[in-house]
This record gives sequence, structure tokens and C-alpha cells, in this order.
Amino acid sequence: MSRPGRPSTGGSRPSIPVPVPFQGVSFLFRIDPLDLDPATQVPGLDMPRRWSPPDQWNAYDRQFGTLFRWKAGQVRQVLRGDAAFDSELSSSSASHFRTATVFTQSPWTNHFLAVDFDAQRQNVSERGGWQDLGFWHETCSNGAVYSHLDITTDARHLAAPGNSAWINELFTDTYRYHAPSGAIPPPVMIGLTGKLPLLLALVAFSCKEADLDNVLTQSLSAGSWLGLPPNLTPHEGRIQFRGMVVSVFLDRAGNELSHDPATLRHIEHGYYGPFFRT
Repeated sequence: MSRPGRPSTGGSRPSIPVPVPFQGVSFLFRIDPLDLDPATQVPGLDMPRRWSPPDQWNAYDRQFGTLFRWKAGQVRQVLRGDAAFDSELSSSSASHFRTATVFTQSPWTNHFLAVDFDAQRQNVSERGGWQDLGFWHETCSNGAVYSHLDITTDARHLAAPGNSAWINELFTDTYRYHAPSGAIPPPVMIGLTGKLPLLLALVAFSCKEADLDNVLTQSLSAGSWLGLPPNLTPHEGRIQFRGMVVSVFLDRAGNELSHDPATLRHIEHGYYGPFFRT
């Protein structure tokens, strides 16, 4: 039986996954930096190895970020004149698909802490507290594996080793494959799927806030992580206590598939192939 929250794929994977064409599928997203309110007393700042973000919604200062459109793997800013530019987009709007709030813990642990809602709208203490990011692993019939990024999972590490740019630049050693004891050959990693706000948060944490627009528009492609621009250093955006709210919305200005939440769930579950393939 599947555990609560585990993605349902509606059947086993084929031995060689054959992605469904994207067919111009698109969605909108916004990444809002979330700072700690300096007027709020936040316990544990002197103990970064044990620190968790505040549980109260009013403990944060928020900046609203740029609205972007992801279309068949390409990311572009939504500009004035676009039908989506003046849309009323919030967690309560009809176009809302999914939101997550994600924080770095500290340079010493390299963990991400997250909740699957907007922590400036609801008290985290009333929704089960902060959780570590982790993975569900899915094995294909040929023994190759996917890792699915999520919150409250049964695995803390990627399902297989690899040297792909997305493994090296989006994850630290904390999340890398840990070989079990014994001489078991490691499986072959096909790629990464997962909840869209969490995948986009990984991208945002790979760089400084000032470089985010360039990274989003230059480093993402359909099913691929093209690598950070050559002038950037991996992980330099992973500073302690950095937080963000990542919200994903249906693209009402896109094609018919883009109006359906099921389409975005298909992206998350790999029906169009991995979000980042190995």
C-alpha cells in the first residue's frame, strides 16, 4: 500500500520510459523571497544546527517576486501586455495549483526545511511543523530508478549515484546517494521528478537572489538542467536561514492542457519525462 502523500503514477513504469510530448504545456510561477522579521524574536539563531524557521505567520517580511511562465521547459518573464500579467494570482485564486515555503537550515547541515503551503498565510505550528525535504523512489522494470522530490517521505537521499549537473549544482552531499552495506551494485538513475514548487526552489537556491532571473531563463530546458551560467559558483545562494515562498498557477493564457490541474500533476509525476534527466 502506498504511504500517504506518495505520488500515484497510475501503473508501473516501462523499462525504457517514453515521455509524452509537452505539446506546448505551460504554467505560471512566482518565487517570493521571505526574510525573518527583525522585530520578531526567533529562537535558535545561536544554534544553527538545530534551527527551524518560525512557526507564526507574522514572523516574516516578504518581497513579491517576478512572475514567470514555464512552457515546454523554457522559462520566460511574463511581461506587461501578456494576458497573465495583471491576473489576480494568490493561494486563494482559482488559478492556484500548488505552493511551498522552503528554507535553508544552515551551512553546517545543508538541509532544506519546507511546508506545502504559504507560511506567511498560515501558522506552521497548526499544520504539523517544518519538515525535511526527501524523496520517493520508483524503480522501472529494467531496474533503473527515478527520485521524486517531496515533503514527508520515506527516503532522505537520491536513489542512485550520478554526476549530472543537476545533482552537483542543485543538491549538496546531504542528499546524495548513500550506498547500502554490502557489495550491491548501485541502480541507474534516470532522473528527478517531484512537486513543482520544490523543484523550482532548488533552482532558486542554486544562486544568489540577484542572479535568479538569469538562471531561470538560461539553465532550464525541457527535461534538462543546462548548468549554471559560467560566471556563477554552485551553491553560493545557499546561505543560512534563506527562505522563499514558491507558488505555481495554471496558465489561463496557455493552451487547453495548461488550464487543467491534472496536466501539472502529470509533469510532477514524470508523464512528460523527468523534470531533470540524468
